[in-house]
Amino acid sequence: MKILVKTILTPELLKRLFPQITRSIDTERLKHFIEEAEFKHVKEKITQPLYIDLLEYANSDNKSHFPKEYEILLKGGTYNAAIFKGLYAAIGYYVYAKLIMKNDINVARFGVTEKESEHSSSFDWKRKMHEERDNLQTADIYIADCIAYINANKQIFTKFTNSSFKPRLKLTIIQ
Repeated sequence: MKILVKTILTPELLKRLFPQITRSIDTERLKHFIEEAEFKHVKEKITQPLYIDLLEYANSDNKSHFPKEYEILLKGGTYNAAIFKGLYAAIGYYVYAKLIMKNDINVARFGVTEKESEHSSSFDWKRKMHEERDNLQTADIYIADCIAYINANKQIFTKFTNSSFKPRLKLTIIQ
């Protein structure tokens, strides 16, 4: 059971699923963000044993010895009158949150700048943090739905152990 460290979601698949986000992003940069998103957000939430199994599934040419529910978990679907978007969508939103915060940011002698055209300018951290938080919350909702699907099919997802995942809190300050 030796697999090279790869990811569940590939840059090519991410580009097909989210063309509006990824069309001008370099594939190597996407690989980095996908790996970071999966290791930082996904692996701990779906637990390491299931993550490793899904890695093997996603990178396997012969998927016949895996449960068909793995494909549903990745792509989304319905179960028990519930609908969910799938793990690919959750990972995509985690990657998007990373792209918002880290894409086109450069450290220059004048400080941190953002590339908007041939010229760089300072950027608004508040706006970026708000956008990142919004996309992280969306990803958390999608992955919570995936975990609900896994829990509804415990007899199939035997490698899933108790996850310590708790969705992000959204606070509203009223003045």
